[in-house]
Amino acid sequence: MEHVKNIISRIFASRKARKDSGENNDGTCGNEARWTLDTATGELRISGTGRLHDFVNGKKIPWEKHQSIIRKAYIDDGITYIGFQAFAYCTALTEVRLPSSLATIGVQAFAYCKSLSAVRLPEGVGSLGDYAFSHCYGLREAVLPSSLRHIGKGAFCSCQSLQRVCLPDGITEIGSQAFADCKHLSEVELPPRLTRLKSYCFSGCSSLASLNLPPSATHIGDYAFSGCSALTSVSLPEGVTDVGVQAFADCRSLRQVAFPASLRRLAPASSPAAVPSAPCGCPSRAAAPRRPFPILVSSSAPRPTRKCGKRPKKQTMDKKSATTSHPRSQPSTYWKAAKSYRPAACPTVSACTNSICRPRSTSSASRPSPTAPD
Repeated sequence: MEHVKNIISRIFASRKARKDSGENNDGTCGNEARWTLDTATGELRISGTGRLHDFVNGKKIPWEKHQSIIRKAYIDDGITYIGFQAFAYCTALTEVRLPSSLATIGVQAFAYCKSLSAVRLPEGVGSLGDYAFSHCYGLREAVLPSSLRHIGKGAFCSCQSLQRVCLPDGITEIGSQAFADCKHLSEVELPPRLTRLKSYCFSGCSSLASLNLPPSATHIGDYAFSGCSALTSVSLPEGVTDVGVQAFADCRSLRQVAFPASLRRLAPASSPAAVPSAPCGCPSRAAAPRRPFPILVSSSAPRPTRKCGKRPKKQTMDKKSATTSHPRSQPSTYWKAAKSYRPAACPTVSACTNSICRPRSTSSASRPSPTAPD
């Protein structure tokens, strides 16, 4: 019995040592696909037919231990799909050869391949998954085929060395964050049938100096071109009906924007600083802080005063309603009832035409007229 135990232990020990040493350089990566790695040259070759696995839900990438030494990836004809994170974090990968049979590139398939400098998608690829080539910092050239119909969210985001992009004619919309933070992207050729540019699609492209939207464009998403500091002028074509929130925010060099007559919605800025002010310089009533419900303030706190010197009226309430109307209320509280909003300082308060600056018309004779601050 001892002799059998020794044989079994030696078998399992040899398997474990071979696994730990990384000698297992081949295996399966799909139902009908196999992989082989030459550790001396760093060449990974995938052969077979059909789809590669999506490496999720506990399914590990078979060449995960060799990600740092893979320099070339050759995929033979017959493979139709590259799965989730198949080549992600292969930081030494410099060359990829994709087959003509390829139809779809999955989510994060080549994410964080920092040494990859160029990629050419073959004719037949119709869909590019979310974050497929995101954070490929050294990617300078990406050739997209005419068969491409879908560019996923963040497909090329943070490809900071990418300089030029020519989108094929079949693209009708650009996904959110598709080319965000491509700091050296200076030239973009948009397809003639493009209709929608989703949010943050070109956000942070600080080298993008010109923009020519096709006549088919109808929607520009939120923050679509925010942070394009080199952009000087924008002319929106007739047909654009919707411009999202802060679509051109932080475009420091932007001097001119031409809006078409077809525009139906220009989303307001989310910042109160963008609200138009009154002629005297005071903020308008729309910029005044509004609260959804009154704030309960302790009676020991100093009572607020208005600009005119009068205090807001104190509204009393019984002890029971004060403790049950709000979970944070205390028995000794009062409602802070601000009857009107007045700016902190208005240099022309006596002659101001803004309704929030001048005193109310009712009983104005008995009310002391406000004066400008010293």
